Formats: sequence, C-alpha cells, structure tokens
Amino acid sequence: MVGRTSVVWWPEALHHVAAEPEALKDFAYVVLEELVDEEVVLMSWSWPHADRQGHLYWRGGKVHEPSTAVVGRSQLRHQLYQPSRLKRLPRLGDVYAATRLGPGWAAEQPVPDVRTLFDGPVYDISADAREAAKLAYQGAVATVRAPRRSSDLDNRLLGEARQHRTRLTAKALKLAPPQSSRGRRRP
Repeated sequence: MVGRTSVVWWPEALHHVAAEPEALKDFAYVVLEELVDEEVVLMSWSWPHADRQGHLYWRGGKVHEPSTAVVGRSQLRHQLYQPSRLKRLPRLGDVYAATRLGPGWAAEQPVPDVRTLFDGPVYDISADAREAAKLAYQGAVATVRAPRRSSDLDNRLLGEARQHRTRLTAKALKLAPPQSSRGRRRP
C-alpha cells in the first residue's frame, strides 16, 4: 500500500530473540494453513510488516508468493510438537517464526522429515498471530469513533495487559527425527 507507515512486525513473544524489529526481516512467517485427513499444508511467506494500528501486511505483494509444503499431521506432532512440549495437537492457524527455511519446501510430494523444512530455530508465535488477526478483524467491524483521552482505568488495564504479554516468550522449538528412524513403527 502506497504511503502506509509501517515497521517490521515484532511480536512480543520474540522480543528476547530480536533486540529490534529489523532483526526479524529475514525470518519466514509459516502458517498451518490446511488440514485434510491426516495431511497438513504449511505455507510460508516473507516476514510481515505492521501498520500504526497493528494490522499485518506484506510489502510489494509478497503475500501472494508463498512456499507450500505438505507433511503428515502425526509426523508434525511427533517431530515438532511433542519434543517441544507443546501439549496441543497441530491445528489450523498455528504460526511459526522460522529463522531459515530448509530444502523441504521445494518438495512436490509430502515431506518425509519435518527437519528438512527448517534450517534454523523455529518459534511458536501462534498466540501473537491470533492477537494480530483479532485486531484486524475487530478493526474492520468496529465503528470509527472520534479519539478520546485515555482514562486512568484504560491506562491501568493496558499496562497490566502489556506486563502480562511481556512475560510470554516464544521458546525455540525442538525438532526430532521421524518416528521410523527412532526405532518405532509408524502407526
């Protein structure tokens, strides 16, 4: 968008990873986009920007140039979620920040090893991405009102929310070998 004031998106969960937003500009934004039967479709884009209202967008239309990879849901769970102690199953809308993508994104068939998708640390930023999506949705349906001065209660509540969010940090996820190479039979 021409004339849009923005910065590289800097989710609060990654403040401990990057000292400033510009450090994230080479990261990849990876989304669990589809779940069909037992196959998961992951899509990756360049790292987004955020405008003054906090809405995410991609400069230069890069959002329309995603990379796609297909992997088994149970495989993703066993190789990424369980080793990282994520207690939930892989779900639509899970979002990861990846420092570098691996060669697995070029595969035309389902990827047999999740480790080939990432050549560096991967962080679960699903909570921050969901907040950004809620902000965009609520901003789109909210009535535009004239700005008003913040009350003491507004400032206190916003301060408490900010303090809570700063305690939430994304830990680097762990990647394990596929189950078959760990001596277990595939289900």
